[in-house]
Amino acid sequence: MTRRKIPKLRPGELSQDELIMLAIEDYNIELTLKGRSSIRQHAKRRGIPYETLRDRISYGAKSRKNFAEARQRLTVAEEEVLEEYCLQLEKWGSPARISQLRHMAEELLRAKGDIQPIGKNWPAHFLRRHPTLKSVFVSPQDRNRQLSEDPDIISHWFELYYNTIQEHNIEPEDIYNMDEKGAAMGITGEERCIVSKSEKRPKTTQDGNREWCTVLECISLKGKVLSPWIIFKAKLQKPEWTRKLRQLRADAGEEEPGHICVSDNGWTDSELGLEWLEKCFGPETSKDQKGEWRLLLWDGHSSYISSVAIRYCLENKIIPLCLPLYTTHLLQPCDVGLFGPEATLYKHEIARRCRLGALVWIDKIQFLEAYCEIRPIALCQKNIESAWRESGLYLFDPNVVLSRPELQKKLL
Repeated sequence: MTRRKIPKLRPGELSQDELIMLAIEDYNIELTLKGRSSIRQHAKRRGIPYETLRDRISYGAKSRKNFAEARQRLTVAEEEVLEEYCLQLEKWGSPARISQLRHMAEELLRAKGDIQPIGKNWPAHFLRRHPTLKSVFVSPQDRNRQLSEDPDIISHWFELYYNTIQEHNIEPEDIYNMDEKGAAMGITGEERCIVSKSEKRPKTTQDGNREWCTVLECISLKGKVLSPWIIFKAKLQKPEWTRKLRQLRADAGEEEPGHICVSDNGWTDSELGLEWLEKCFGPETSKDQKGEWRLLLWDGHSSYISSVAIRYCLENKIIPLCLPLYTTHLLQPCDVGLFGPEATLYKHEIARRCRLGALVWIDKIQFLEAYCEIRPIALCQKNIESAWRESGLYLFDPNVVLSRPELQKKLL
């Protein structure tokens, strides 16, 4: 059995279901005015099958669309919410991937007790039901870095950044950048050592602790630094970690205690990304908020994006403006001017603790001590101002980025 092909509509052309609805409306108007109306004449006038129009009017038959809607696991209203989320993500500069669309749909299903995963063909059917959306392929990953250094892409993003600020009257104090940095807790950097002249390839030893953790940092255009959000690789969170971080922060004169959470691999995910928004960014930035809206620049990592996170941002008037893919080395202040010095200082601090080449196992408490020691130096006011300036976002100067040699070559 072959499936009947649905003809594609030309621009401005009405679908058969729309023509049927118009014919029914014409039929009812004529029946009201004249007391009689011909189904066959209205079907002929609209160019639709007589039997179809008769069944709709006389027997209350449902259209294919309405019949299919009754069998959908997500209601029409729920799918409209997903459509709005997809359009909003595109407006924020980070179009939803198919995997993200599937994830958001399953979130809505779980909210009403449906825990079964959606079918593999559901995204295609969803896009067919919502013609305002379409799916496109992205470039291969090994070329993304090169393709991202496109002056047109960079210029378009600066225009989006400027227009967003102007449209919502966002104050400089309400502009933030968040980024995450992975760290191996006990790895030192390259250092200059003294060896004999006969040694051609000197080697040194590491302390051996290569366990991974993640740190989320957030800075404002005016130099405010939010409390650190640290993710350890663990099954359960130990109270002594939080106590130690609070003690170190208090000793440094910091008001906010900082946050520690855990994940199976030491990386962030959608739940931790939402928790960061609710417990860190939202409360801490609202204290110094100047205008009605806040602007959050981030790299659009898929782990942050969920339907709940989007709803939280909309409800709290937070605009999470996503940077173009693979351009953080050019446009993201944290990446441009802070994480480099921070990584260097941290490796030197670990090397200092490994005196005379002795192997020292860096546990989570010692990591917190080392990190809190170097963090104020790396995230100082001078470095923050330089990071925003080198990204072209301080006083809005796109030429700082567009004049770089790697971009100038693309213009030749």
